Amino acid sequence: MRARAVVPVLGAGLLLAACGSAGQQSAPSPGSTSAPASAPAAAPAAAGVPTPSASSTAEPAPDPRLLPVIRAVVAASIPTASGKVEDRVFRGRNGQPFTVQEFLMACGRYDARAVHASLEELTSGLPADAFVVYLAPDKSSIRRAALGSRAPALLDCADDVRAATESVWPTTSGTVAPLRPSVAAVESASPGSTYPYGDSHWTARGARVWVRDLVLRYERQGLLPAGTWARARIEQGPKALFTSTLLASIGVKHSERIATEKIVRAGVTTTTSSSPGLGNPTLDIRSTSATGARLVPGRTVLVRDSFVWRALPSLQPFFSRLTVVHWAEFDRMVRTGTLPTADRYVFESVQRGWVSRAAKLSDPQVQVALRSALGR
Repeated sequence: MRARAVVPVLGAGLLLAACGSAGQQSAPSPGSTSAPASAPAAAPAAAGVPTPSASSTAEPAPDPRLLPVIRAVVAASIPTASGKVEDRVFRGRNGQPFTVQEFLMACGRYDARAVHASLEELTSGLPADAFVVYLAPDKSSIRRAALGSRAPALLDCADDVRAATESVWPTTSGTVAPLRPSVAAVESASPGSTYPYGDSHWTARGARVWVRDLVLRYERQGLLPAGTWARARIEQGPKALFTSTLLASIGVKHSERIATEKIVRAGVTTTTSSSPGLGNPTLDIRSTSATGARLVPGRTVLVRDSFVWRALPSLQPFFSRLTVVHWAEFDRMVRTGTLPTADRYVFESVQRGWVSRAAKLSDPQVQVALRSALGR
């Protein structure tokens, strides 16, 4: 196996040093655009600030862009009670909030071509459907205009990671499937539909982009018959009251009603059981069909972050068995040799988590464990 192709580097020492050098800045007023204007509902942040993995043998040199981005964040964002830089909130035009993790977490050494080579080695000899990584876009990559004039400084790392990733994987047909272009097209056609005002996670409409792409992928691969997606019915639910924990963290009360939806397939029924797991319980979702509607056969393991929640009601009726595991539980399973045997693994990661998760999936220990779980 290849050596790790990515090294995330955003340690606590660097954060503290950067804060000190940036000085004590006053918080910008909400709604400002010259200073900052700025998970399932009320979900936690999709991932924390990346740190080197436990298997790293040496402390890597920091990404040279890291300190300037931290300084830009400190100068432009509002602190929370935690006092941590990574918990600060940026407010953009009309006061729209963004988690600053979208700006910080991409500041790691990342070579998209090396990651591609590593994943090609991982998937060599595996069936075409055995492995895929879907990248959910950060809100800031869809609502960039809301960041105002500070966008280039805040997104210095994130823009480069997105550009490199979408250059190596320009469509969603490869081992890594960036969803930003498709979600951006939906947002352009229906402004405000893909992300709530007060949350960093996509809406059910944004999540539908992923569900559709995955179902069409399985149609092309022969796991589902052609026309499966076209025959599925989108059922709109009542609008759910969402209270913004992002804004609450800076003392601002905000609630909004957001649309809910799920995919319904005639004759398909689903049952769910759960078991303890790190980062939320592990779910075991099983579906049956009374009408002969085909389901993705065998067992599919979905490794996910908090972006999964608004997609899950629409994902589940397409799979005969779907095991849903948090990334933290996946790490534990790799360490303990308990990854579940499956026919395929689907990984979902928000963009801001990709630098560290690309490193994880390029790790030889992880790749050996995955190939074993896939029967290789």
